[in-house]
Amino acid sequence: MFREEDAPFFFGRDSFTRQLCDAVARKSVVAVVGRSGSGKSSVVRAGLVPLLRRHDADRVWEIVTLVPGDRLLRALSSALLPLLEPEMSETNRLVEIKQTAKHLAAGDLDLRDLAQRIIDKQQGTDRLLLLVDQWEELYTHAAGEDDEHKVQVDRFIDELLDAADHAPLTLVLTLRADFYGEVLQHRGLADRFRNAVVNLGPMTRIELTEAISAPAEKVGLRFDTGLVDHLLDDVGDEPGNLPLLEFALKQLWEQRQGHQLLYQRYKAMGRIKGAIAQRAETLYAGLEPSQQRAAEQVFTRLVRPGDETGDTRRRAELVEFKTADQKALIRLFAGPDVRLLVTGSANDVDFVEVAHEALIREWGQVRPWVDKVRRQRRDQTLMDDLARDWDKRDRPAGKLAMGPQLRDFRRAGAASGIAEEYLATSLKQRRWRWLASGTAGLLLVAGLASFFWWSAGLGLNPGKGMQLVLFRAEVHHPPWIPEMRDIPPGEFLMGSADSDEGGEYNERPQHMVGFDQGFRLGRYEVTFAQYCTSTTRACPDPLGWARDDRPVINVSWHDARDYADWLSTVTGQSYRLPSEAEWEYAARAGTTTSYWWGESIDEGGEVWANCDGCGSQWDDKETAPVGEFSANAFGLHDTAGNVWEWVRDCLHDSDSYAGAPTDGVAWLEADGGDCDWRVLRGGSWYGTPGFVRSAFRHGSYAVSQDDFIGFRLARDP
Repeated sequence: MFREEDAPFFFGRDSFTRQLCDAVARKSVVAVVGRSGSGKSSVVRAGLVPLLRRHDADRVWEIVTLVPGDRLLRALSSALLPLLEPEMSETNRLVEIKQTAKHLAAGDLDLRDLAQRIIDKQQGTDRLLLLVDQWEELYTHAAGEDDEHKVQVDRFIDELLDAADHAPLTLVLTLRADFYGEVLQHRGLADRFRNAVVNLGPMTRIELTEAISAPAEKVGLRFDTGLVDHLLDDVGDEPGNLPLLEFALKQLWEQRQGHQLLYQRYKAMGRIKGAIAQRAETLYAGLEPSQQRAAEQVFTRLVRPGDETGDTRRRAELVEFKTADQKALIRLFAGPDVRLLVTGSANDVDFVEVAHEALIREWGQVRPWVDKVRRQRRDQTLMDDLARDWDKRDRPAGKLAMGPQLRDFRRAGAASGIAEEYLATSLKQRRWRWLASGTAGLLLVAGLASFFWWSAGLGLNPGKGMQLVLFRAEVHHPPWIPEMRDIPPGEFLMGSADSDEGGEYNERPQHMVGFDQGFRLGRYEVTFAQYCTSTTRACPDPLGWARDDRPVINVSWHDARDYADWLSTVTGQSYRLPSEAEWEYAARAGTTTSYWWGESIDEGGEVWANCDGCGSQWDDKETAPVGEFSANAFGLHDTAGNVWEWVRDCLHDSDSYAGAPTDGVAWLEADGGDCDWRVLRGGSWYGTPGFVRSAFRHGSYAVSQDDFIGFRLARDP
């Protein structure tokens, strides 16, 4: 995008700039409408604004530019206040911006009065030009928001139109053509658009030639023979390709030979459409798996999935990105040698956004990421519709979700209160169906077992095939009792050092923990086959995945504790959830590296765990059978990945280890009472490699039940 200071190098839009200037001289509201990438922002910032500021212009203008964002009246106040109070300190200005926005929202203050006051204070100034760039952000930010935001949008529009009618203010806005229909939803704005639209069409070949060649000539650059024609042929008539042209020209300039821009370099970069995608793909391919996962997390937040309007870029606040990998990814893609992302500050908020919307269309990695979000939103919308219909029909069981649809809804999550009830009731019904079928199966097995013993008493042989359906009984270790491993006494440094790359705040301070006595810990995570033997809790829904040798899922902290109590009762042994210190000590098994097998997720080329980016066949899909991956030095499997594991400890408000015990016992509430939040350890099939580090810790409500949460048991010697 060209800015006002780039005006000396802005060519090719002279005719349109003059047309736009004439429209501004005659009308108080002017809308520049064009396709995405047609250069709307550039033509108003580097074309119109400098032309209006010329000394020989008919009027003297005070010009204010703003991009709406999601706090419209605050953005408006922030843009105008420097003209009203230029000497105000930054601190006082922040307070005043907030107050002005509040008064505008309440109707205690009108924009027309602010505009008139600005003109009165600027002696010799005839008129205020308010440029609202990227008007479509009013609607992209409002998508999915509550009614309060929509009220703010209407208030913002009403204030602008009122000021344009009754104050020395001209409103100029830029709008993507595919959002024109949204404008028509506001009657006042629709009426003003009848005579206010200046359509920005595609540049002609002559205009494009001037836009490419004139700036180069101004700084003494030359193009290889035919290179400009190749660029023009590749750009074609699509206005959305202008960002690609800009990016390709920047690449050619960076790879110039002396003062020559080379065709061979252009060909090597993949020409126009391949240039931006190739740069992004090259960067992406060089990332670690955890960083690639971060790229997906970042770009899905920087793109708004659309249907009729297509996918659009979204400006996100930097504070939305909290992990070290996400922050590093943004720094890389926004770096001075890359510029695929843009960071900045607007309305006192630091933000990041996609530099060229063409990146969304041309880079092959982005589409499946956005499609995943699009499917999630569609599933949420469908679930909401079905839930409302279900509620309207007095909630019949026949209208509940089931099968693959229920699995999709479970993955998408509910977006409203009624949808949450619908989903919970559907899952409960599925659980009862599963229990009913399971009960029938147990009765069949019991009957077959009776037949087996009866026939054996008669000297008959019911056959080996008949025996396969019966429960196995192993004298030394029945399969329904979790297999345990001895963990020796010792000491270790718990958590992460301040200098550890990837270490999180809640993993600090690193502290020494000692165990005077050893303990026993489950060799595997508790499986469905083991958990469902218990009579204390209903067998959880496996979501259509395999069951018996998979870790049990959809169990709360209370479910895990009750299972341990039940197992203690029937075996006479003291089973319990491990403390967080016991868990990390056993998971590390004497190591100090990020993972018990080393510093890299794929150390030695082996697949060590099941997580999103670990390299297993189950990654980001479902749980793996327990014991599929190598055991650590203590003989424990799956302490990294597969499912998060509940431990006994509370998650404290400090969110750090400040005040944690050093003797290995569980860190509970000071008064010994219960707590709502409990700690989870180990990461899961759904999380990134950073989550399966030995030191990583997480927490959730004790009542939470999710398809990525399970547990393993501890036992005293």
